[in-house]
Amino acid sequence: MPARRPRRKFGPSQKERIFFACLPDTETAARIHRRAEEFKRDNKFEGTLILPGHLHVTLFHLGDWAVLPDEIVRLAKDAAAEVDELQPGDLITYGDPVDHIAFWLGEGRILHSTGRDSLGVLEENEPEYLRERRHKLVRL
Repeated sequence: MPARRPRRKFGPSQKERIFFACLPDTETAARIHRRAEEFKRDNKFEGTLILPGHLHVTLFHLGDWAVLPDEIVRLAKDAAAEVDELQPGDLITYGDPVDHIAFWLGEGRILHSTGRDSLGVLEENEPEYLRERRHKLVRL
């Protein structure tokens, strides 16, 4: 059996870690954890399993810091918002600072209030000028 690799620990000055990851939904994570418990028990393995709420696959590690730089956090949030798939009912914010909001209806359509041509509340395809200014997705 190969020698066990020591578990990576944070250094004394490395208290914050940021990475992009894929996370399973709660039900899948619980199912994976139950299977891992069975596998561990049946094979008499020792060690601690990762808790279902921590289960993930790291796609890209951005680094470790004593204090996360605000700019790194902002960029990571922006990138994550672009990866997240919009679902009907999601609230989208635009601009930084935020100066406009809309509800995502699905199939490229939004519902928002606009003063454009005195239209008031409007359902339309998300205009390109807004899409380029997406700031954050809020799942309600």
